Amino acid sequence: MASDALQRKVSTLLSTSYTDASLAQAITILDTRFSNSEEARKRLQQDVQKDLIESDGQIILEFSKIADQLAQIGESISAMNSACTAMRTSVNAANKDIGPVISEAETLIKQKSDVEKKSAVLEAFKKQFVVPEEDLATLTSPADVDDRFFEALAKVKAVHADAKVLIVGDNHRAGMEVMDQCTKALNTAFQKLYKWIQKEFKSIALDDPRVAYGIRRALRVLSERPNLFQSCLDFFAESRQKVVVASFYDALTGSTTGGKTSATGSKPIELYAHDPLRYVGDMFAWLHSTILSEREALEILFISDEDDEFIMENGNPASKLANIQLWGKGFDANKALMTLVDKDLVSVCKPLKLRIEQVIASHDENTLAYKLHNLINFYRLTLAKFLATDSTVIATVQNLEKSALTRFEDVLRTHIKFISNSGQAVPEDLSPPEFLTTALGELKVLMTSYDTSLVPTGEREEDFGKILNVALDPYLEIVDKMGAEVKVPGRHIFSLNSFIAAKTVLEEFNFTEQRVGRIVEYIRNHGGYLITYIHTFFLLNSGLKPLLAALDSWDKESDTPLSSLPPFTPSTLSSTATKLDSFLPSAIMDAQSLLRQLQSPQLASAVVREAAEAFVEDFERVEEAIMVDKSFELGREVWPRTGEEARLLLALDS
Repeated sequence: MASDALQRKVSTLLSTSYTDASLAQAITILDTRFSNSEEARKRLQQDVQKDLIESDGQIILEFSKIADQLAQIGESISAMNSACTAMRTSVNAANKDIGPVISEAETLIKQKSDVEKKSAVLEAFKKQFVVPEEDLATLTSPADVDDRFFEALAKVKAVHADAKVLIVGDNHRAGMEVMDQCTKALNTAFQKLYKWIQKEFKSIALDDPRVAYGIRRALRVLSERPNLFQSCLDFFAESRQKVVVASFYDALTGSTTGGKTSATGSKPIELYAHDPLRYVGDMFAWLHSTILSEREALEILFISDEDDEFIMENGNPASKLANIQLWGKGFDANKALMTLVDKDLVSVCKPLKLRIEQVIASHDENTLAYKLHNLINFYRLTLAKFLATDSTVIATVQNLEKSALTRFEDVLRTHIKFISNSGQAVPEDLSPPEFLTTALGELKVLMTSYDTSLVPTGEREEDFGKILNVALDPYLEIVDKMGAEVKVPGRHIFSLNSFIAAKTVLEEFNFTEQRVGRIVEYIRNHGGYLITYIHTFFLLNSGLKPLLAALDSWDKESDTPLSSLPPFTPSTLSSTATKLDSFLPSAIMDAQSLLRQLQSPQLASAVVREAAEAFVEDFERVEEAIMVDKSFELGREVWPRTGEEARLLLALDS
């Protein structure tokens, strides 16, 4: 067994690797602590065990010290536990004593927070919904209207608007009280503003912007109350009417209502009463100038200081209108301005209308009546740019325009009735009758006058057509009736001369194109009758008509030869050919002599040429029938002329 143990040790030693780090470390420790002598090697185990025993003793000694310290710590912990228990007992007792105090303190803190919130709400309510007493005093005191008044009014209006929130919410009662207070203050303020504006209107200088600034601002605010605002405008218009009508009489007579000489130094309008157009034109020129002056002056009341811009309408500078947002809701500053200008001039309408109607009624010249109508129309369109279409001034001018047109039509009807009853005779030379020449001369004057009107280009044709209905058509109807009594071709020549004269006058202007087209159609119809007449003249004088009549009744498919027809016998054809030869050389001259009274050589030549063309077609038809028919052995002997020769003799190849 000892041998086995030794072998195991030897085997263990031999199997140990010297490169093992732990073995190398152990050997190093042994080398440093023990000497490598034989005696030491023998006592190695004993020495190691001794060291171990000493080390263990030292450890035990150290642990004993730790145990003593732990014991002290345990005692300290026990003391601390006792102190904590005592403190806990004291704290519990203190909590029982101060608990109600803490609860009461928390309640007070919460109440303080609620009071602070309510105080903030109250301050906000007072600031938002309570009008200061000094502002209410400013609105209701008899003092003048100034910046403070408008500032206070703006505050009250803001509070009044905000009070609606209270009514919609849970504070209905408070909202109603605030609104009642604001409503009373606003009513009093607007009444004060209304009275102040009326007082200022009595002494206002419209041409001084500095004076009108306050009134302009006051009017802008007062426009929120339409009744008060309109009442102010009516009051202002009444005072301005007196000034304007006095100015009108001043312009008429050259002196003021007090008998003094006019300050303008211009000649009185009534000085030109003998000249109707000048007289009426001067009155309308004064009206136009006054409207512009009045509008420019009144614009001061309806424009803001610096926010407005020029508004362009149809290329013309319109009023410098106020910023609509500065006026009452829904207020149209431009409409108010035009309405006020119209009211200022209402007092002038009656004397102006009386004088112009007197001028219209006292003259029987149709051209003068129409010139007056056209003049009035010109000013109506001009004034319509500055006044509303439903204004009194525009309505007055429209009535005057209708009166002038009615007078013009009445004069024309009377004149036309006189001509119809006077038994006019057709001139021997078939020229247009004198009354038509006169009427066309007057019509040219009317068209020249109308050409200067302001009627839009697209409306001129239809508009002036109404004038042609009374100033031209009745005369042409009389011409037609007169021509019906004349034999052909004089009937058509007379009508053509009259219609051509009318066409010549009308086509000088670009607003008569449709009427010129109708007259051209009349000319074409009468020209067609003349073509038929000349064509018949050619057939009768050439001897061709019997031949054509025979051809029309002859059946080509029958066995009846053409030469058996009486007009186509060789002897008759030879006689017709001789007659034709004597007719053709002078046919054109003879035809033109029949139309010598037609005052349009171009039309006469066209009529003869058309008739000659129709005649040549008939000639060629007869020629073809003769040449084709087999009953004629030598057709060219009995009918020597060809269609080309006939065309040459009638000058149709040129």
